[in-house]
Amino acid sequence: MNDNRILIADTILREIAEELDIPPTKYKEAVERYTAVGRWLEAGTYPGILGIPHVHPQGSFRLGTVVRPIRHGIECEYDIDLVCLLNSIPGVSPAAIKHMIGQRLREHETYKKMLDDEGRRCWTLNYAEQDGIGFHLDTLPCVPKPFSHPDILPKYAVQAIDLTNRNDDKKTYSWGKSNPAGYADWFADRQRETFTRIAALRKREIQARYSKVFARVDDVPDQLVRTPLQRAVQILKRHRDVRFAGHRDEADKPLSIIITTLAAHSYRQESDIYSTLANFLDSIVRYQDTGIIRCLNDRWVIPNPVHLEENFADRWNDPDSRKADAFFQWINWVREDLDEILNASTASELEKRLRGTFGDSPGRKVAANYKGTMPGTQHKFPPGWYLYVGSACGVGGLNRRLARHQRRIADGKNMHWNVDYFREHALLCELWYCETDDCRFEHHWAQTVADLKGATVPVPKFGASDCKAHCPSHFCHLPTRPSTAVFRSMLSSRELSSTVSVEFIAEPRGKRSVPGLQCEYLLGRRFLEHRNLAIRDSDLEPSKWTSLAKRRPARLLAESVAKEMKVSFPKLKEAIKFATAVETLIENCGESAWSALFDPKRPQTRMAILSLSRTSDVRQRHRINRVIEAKFPSVAPHSDDMVFDTTSFAEVSKRLARARGSLGKLLVHLKTIHNSMIFEEVRHLSRLCRWSAELLDECLINKGTPSPVLPDELSKESVLARVRSKAVRGQVVGWGRAALRLTVKNVWDFEEMMRRGLVPTAEQLQVTRSEIERIREIASQIERP
Repeated sequence: MNDNRILIADTILREIAEELDIPPTKYKEAVERYTAVGRWLEAGTYPGILGIPHVHPQGSFRLGTVVRPIRHGIECEYDIDLVCLLNSIPGVSPAAIKHMIGQRLREHETYKKMLDDEGRRCWTLNYAEQDGIGFHLDTLPCVPKPFSHPDILPKYAVQAIDLTNRNDDKKTYSWGKSNPAGYADWFADRQRETFTRIAALRKREIQARYSKVFARVDDVPDQLVRTPLQRAVQILKRHRDVRFAGHRDEADKPLSIIITTLAAHSYRQESDIYSTLANFLDSIVRYQDTGIIRCLNDRWVIPNPVHLEENFADRWNDPDSRKADAFFQWINWVREDLDEILNASTASELEKRLRGTFGDSPGRKVAANYKGTMPGTQHKFPPGWYLYVGSACGVGGLNRRLARHQRRIADGKNMHWNVDYFREHALLCELWYCETDDCRFEHHWAQTVADLKGATVPVPKFGASDCKAHCPSHFCHLPTRPSTAVFRSMLSSRELSSTVSVEFIAEPRGKRSVPGLQCEYLLGRRFLEHRNLAIRDSDLEPSKWTSLAKRRPARLLAESVAKEMKVSFPKLKEAIKFATAVETLIENCGESAWSALFDPKRPQTRMAILSLSRTSDVRQRHRINRVIEAKFPSVAPHSDDMVFDTTSFAEVSKRLARARGSLGKLLVHLKTIHNSMIFEEVRHLSRLCRWSAELLDECLINKGTPSPVLPDELSKESVLARVRSKAVRGQVVGWGRAALRLTVKNVWDFEEMMRRGLVPTAEQLQVTRSEIERIREIASQIERP
């Protein structure tokens, strides 16, 4: 099947599955309600039970394969299953366990009215419909029954249970074996790789779509992220319900647990629903080769993967049973119906087949999206920026591939890939590329692009229909212009080469709502990227490209860029300075720096960004993180940031000189102090300054080995508390606190300075020790009675 046909199939199936799934608003409501039921059950008193019950979801709700079921051709409420696990003492009967839970539910005034008649294994609470959607809550009383088996991982086996089972006579009870929690973990492990790869992207899409439900991406629970395996199971379960509705074999239709187990066994981390279903059907048809279903001694066997004694196909072996025949007939139906959907030639034909396969409501809604056009032949792309990732392994290499993407049909271009058609309606602004022998780099880039903030996949599998790394797409949409600095930072954090070259092709015309600082950054960035290319292609040392003095290579390049962008050289020079500061912060702080610097809700000033870029990487990360956490309003460095902030040893003597100046002012005004509390405070501050200076002197003598032991009064917590205290105030107190902060900071930073190789020269050492001695002298005078 060609690339476009796979897009058709996956687009339809994805939209059908979304229609079948429980909406996030209802999911949140269901979680709140089963949590409330769990709290009520856990608060109960149960004779013969040790500890408190443990209540958690199970079944399709926990697996993420929930669909609105169909019974007798009519859509019903969602099923939500709960396990109520009670740790009983020996001798407590299944009847007692079952009735204790039922009685506890009846003690609640609301639950008593909602409680249905006793079921075979569970108690059911019926919730009224809201917005046309209702659900019922099945609570399954059980006791733990761990076991061990050489073919089952212990982490699954220890979660096995014995559930209460009311026998057919409706008078006696027995224990039934099961392991829903272990099965849920096994199912999750079968798709772990794919989930890890797509979770961040899917959560961003859900949050953007349901921002009223989830204020932040972090608020979106993992349970709402659907992998292709989960979507495929939802598709299969709905197809079964519709196809068997009113059929003579309706009572023999395949069990959901069989569908889910076989789909999980056949899953190979495919990144799209169509491929997942195709692999599932192929594995079933070739079951004798794949071993996914076994027929031993004329007995069908589909073992529970976490409890091998349980055979999900046990009822297939009943006398005169048609369950096996119904299952394989259904497999043929699935293949036929998928082919018919793909071969639909008109929108009305598509609607007819979707409604006949998945039901009236989802079929009609999905088909309505393609009125006047067929799926896959046309897509709506929202305004914004798009990144397409490809490779150039064919004849002609990189230059030929880049040249192809710059051409259009009018230039004689032969249309071949999906991106060729998209290119006809989009302006090509930039080309990012790197040269490597690693054939996997295309997939690394695609996964990194998908993780950019705000990135979404407009069309699944676009440019990735044959992707062996199972990427969800090689084509992403971004609401704002992407930054190469952020992209390089993300590549570097993943230990990938961040040597990314950039060529500028065209700039969007007309009015653009880009904030002023971002415009300045983009202007300066253009020069920085041009310079990167010049350094790569030049025989000159990189250091020769740093100076913007007249007749220097960088100056000539900058003048060329200024002429191209129609700006003055002084304006470009300031933009280069600003862009360099931004990229320094992104390099040191990671991609999160971009959000802190250009967040429209917390706008930063140009001066604040420039000032922060001149500080240490430690202080930069400290300020950036606090702004993101909304603890600081500005990224501008602040004197109360008790973090490492030394980029050169020369700063030590400068801080000491400022501390000496503050102590000198304090000494001059000492005789004017008449308040005893202020007098004692400034003397104590002076004493702490002297101790700090003496400790610094010790560090210089020993070169930081071993590190001096700080007294409690000079710890960061104590000093910070003292300088921020409001118990004693006054100008002279402020001088003393400033002197303490400046002096003790050198002691705090000394070990890190040595580790980073910020060793003093002989001259710097002499100046620093001279300042230390002068501080000791002034402090001693202040301390005298």
